[in-house]
Amino acid sequence: KEAENKDGNICMTVKPEQLFTGIMTFSQLVDQVCSLNILSRETVSELFYENLNSLVETKLSSFIYEKDVYLPRYPDMKIDYVFRSDCDNRPLCLFGIKDTNKAQQTTICCLQLAQKNIPIKSVAVFENLDSGVTKFARNSLVNTVGKVFSDLEGFKENAHQYFENELRSA
Repeated sequence: KEAENKDGNICMTVKPEQLFTGIMTFSQLVDQVCSLNILSRETVSELFYENLNSLVETKLSSFIYEKDVYLPRYPDMKIDYVFRSDCDNRPLCLFGIKDTNKAQQTTICCLQLAQKNIPIKSVAVFENLDSGVTKFARNSLVNTVGKVFSDLEGFKENAHQYFENELRSA
């Protein structure tokens, strides 16, 4: 009961009397292949936060910042990065957005800060603006935060100048 890959198709030959066992074996094989594809996508997706962190450490290292800041009295609300300004007391809060859950958490966090009249500037960096986040969550976030980078490449190219303007200008 060996399966083989023929031009991208999984093929398995079985004797008629072993058809049921063959079908079960084939379905387990397909399940394993699908699990590997899902694992592969999840691994690449997990790299988003590592890549964002790397960009912050390299492109924005000249700025003063803290990582993984939790709001007082709100232990479930985390800001990925808080940058301090030279010119005013409004910190710039940076959020990495890779999925709907994170988009909703960020929207709630920014709305809570606004409701409590805590002055901040907010920036969101999407893994990919067009995928991974529902339209409702994406639109809510875009309408809530101050600046949106649609992907890491755009952030990489423009973040330093944007942060320079926001944090070092009067």
